[in-house]
Amino acid sequence: MDQVMEASAPVVDLPLAASLRAQLLEAAILAGAWVASSRLHGHPAARMCLMTELRRCGLVATPPTVDVRARFDLWLRQLADPRRARRLISRQMDAFVGTPWAATVMRIADAVARSSGDPLDARSGAAINALRLGLGLCWPTDCR
Repeated sequence: MDQVMEASAPVVDLPLAASLRAQLLEAAILAGAWVASSRLHGHPAARMCLMTELRRCGLVATPPTVDVRARFDLWLRQLADPRRARRLISRQMDAFVGTPWAATVMRIADAVARSSGDPLDARSGAAINALRLGLGLCWPTDCR
């Protein structure tokens, strides 16, 4: 299944400095893990969706040079502590507050949150809204 996703996902080369690309990739993986931890707990659909969106946005090449799955799993483990989770999110997203890249991170997180195909529940909606506010994007999500 991953090979099919790799072959079908369009790749865009973003004109970013390597350090900014790495920082944006890390923020996007963390955002995906944040919404997945609130709802899907690392479900394979969340992982596949994350990889697809990262490729679609041009953050990951084929084959990936970064082990996205390992980073995703690491963030899931670190997000298990709610007190630590808020600090991690704040620290990683701080560089993108109010920038156009905030919308890219948010789009990836939103796709991961909806990857199961079920409507968002209140907990997932709260995670999405917290991420939006943390990125300086102020519109709320309807959780229904």
